[in-house]
Amino acid sequence: MEKVISTQVSVGSLVAENFAAAEVFSKYGIDFCCNGHVSLAEACAAKGVSVDQILNELNQVEEGARIDFASWPIDLLIDYVLKIHHRGIRQKGPQMKQLLDKVASVHGDSHPELYTIQELFEGSLIDLNMHLQKEENVLFPYVLELFEAAEAGQPAEEMHCGSVAYPIDA
Repeated sequence: MEKVISTQVSVGSLVAENFAAAEVFSKYGIDFCCNGHVSLAEACAAKGVSVDQILNELNQVEEGARIDFASWPIDLLIDYVLKIHHRGIRQKGPQMKQLLDKVASVHGDSHPELYTIQELFEGSLIDLNMHLQKEENVLFPYVLELFEAAEAGQPAEEMHCGSVAYPIDA
């Protein structure tokens, strides 16, 4: 079922609600940052883009978000996390940083807090990348071993660091 998106809602609020909308707007050169207050209808008209085309693409982005993960086996969930979320973070994180850098360069002198946000965001990306590496190299391989042992009806080997709780807590 398609979500009904009003053409009078601002493009900035659509991106704030679902960051995937940023990709749709960027594809058509619609500025959702400095002109984020502009309605979807106005933004489309200014770029000569069909509102229906944009609504269709925004609804496709929304539709992709409705997945019944609870019904998936563990190995498929891990593949999904690696290929969608981890890959997405590694692609979108730098894109978001570029956008933040642009906002800070344009508005930073009048809003110096943007420089702090910029620095914190960059640090967060570094920390997040380390977290992803730990999941990929320690946690997920062990969870896959547990899954495969359970599927084969075999006992699982003990984790090299004692318990799966340790890497999860870390």
